[in-house]
Amino acid sequence: MNYRIAIIEFPGTNCERETARAVHRADMEPIRFKWNDDPALLASCDGYVIGGGFSYEDRSRSGIIAALDPIMRRLRTEDKKGKPILGICNGAQILLESGIIPGLSDHRPGGALAQNKQFVDGKIVGTGFYNAWVHVRLSEGSGSHAFVQGLSTDTVMRIPAAHAEGRFVIPRDLLERLYASGATIFRYCDEAGNENPQFPCNPNGSVDNIAALGNLRGNALGIMPHPERTGEGDCMFASMRTYLSQGLHHESIELDLPHEKEVSGAYTPGRTCRELVISSIITDNTAVSVEQALRQLGFPVSIRRAVHWELEVAPDATERQFEQDFAIACKSGELYNSNKEYPLEELPSADRTILVRTEAEDDCIGLHAKHVLMNWFGLPSIQEIRHGILWMITVDPGHGTQAEDVIEGCLGTNIFNNPFSHRRYTYA
Repeated sequence: MNYRIAIIEFPGTNCERETARAVHRADMEPIRFKWNDDPALLASCDGYVIGGGFSYEDRSRSGIIAALDPIMRRLRTEDKKGKPILGICNGAQILLESGIIPGLSDHRPGGALAQNKQFVDGKIVGTGFYNAWVHVRLSEGSGSHAFVQGLSTDTVMRIPAAHAEGRFVIPRDLLERLYASGATIFRYCDEAGNENPQFPCNPNGSVDNIAALGNLRGNALGIMPHPERTGEGDCMFASMRTYLSQGLHHESIELDLPHEKEVSGAYTPGRTCRELVISSIITDNTAVSVEQALRQLGFPVSIRRAVHWELEVAPDATERQFEQDFAIACKSGELYNSNKEYPLEELPSADRTILVRTEAEDDCIGLHAKHVLMNWFGLPSIQEIRHGILWMITVDPGHGTQAEDVIEGCLGTNIFNNPFSHRRYTYA
């Protein structure tokens, strides 16, 4: 039987050709399917692959804009039928943000793919984009999954990785449930199959060396390295075909954990801190994409975005020293680019506008800025630097009485922050 596998492409997908070739090598028919094709046509396909790349230029964060696209609503329907769904790199980010993996009830998110952090002896030795060959092996108890038919836990695959946000962040209690339920897990290891949480064996700092995560139903998998780029990864596509040929469509299995509503506290700057809010002179494409995604979902809002810095004064610094160092920091180019950005003097204030500040749990950007300004520019009066994003959400005129519900709905999409990797505050 000639199985038809949709290769789903979003704006910014750049691995569709090698993905299609891997599907073809497994004796299946690759069908290129663009994000703006009719989602209903997906029902005629037997399986799906979301390839790697940078969907929507990773605006807001990797995978979230694509995860809210109408095509993903259809893919959730096909997921419930047990059809095989593979997300590679950016595709894995999309599957996790959309809730298809790990498969919690009502497709709630169950984790995040956060910025890479490489650890050696407990110290961070690198962050950001990492491009290298890595080794992965299958975890125990995962043999029935759609993409691991015929693989053993002794099999070590050498495949390339190329990503900046590939660090799986998953709560420990959920991980234990996933392990107990046999949700497939590929883990980073060395060439002999031994696991080591340190870099380079674990290239991005993922919890428990996780390189790939499946869902409980056993039909969907998100993997950060690229099996489609090497023959060693062909076994995963061959497994996809075996799964289809044997009719291994498992019954619906979802993990129903307590739904804990994210608490959005109020942001209050430190008593000895100076805030710096940076806006863009040129069009902010991230804000435009977020606004378009929310409007497509039916939320009548306008979105602005600014970078928010918080600089903390060292205890022994005088006010004059800090003012001098603050001026140097602003001119350094580290906090903003004066050719295309500028400090905001006033923030918008209106009945229909709410300001929301988000920050990464691991503030690598703030730590880097602190390192540069203290060690390269010698600014001792600045003790700490924290980085965040200030989102300005304005509800359209005519929706004043519903403004609170509209904003609550916008926040509920998680488009501004992933609750497992970011903190969110209402900015007053």
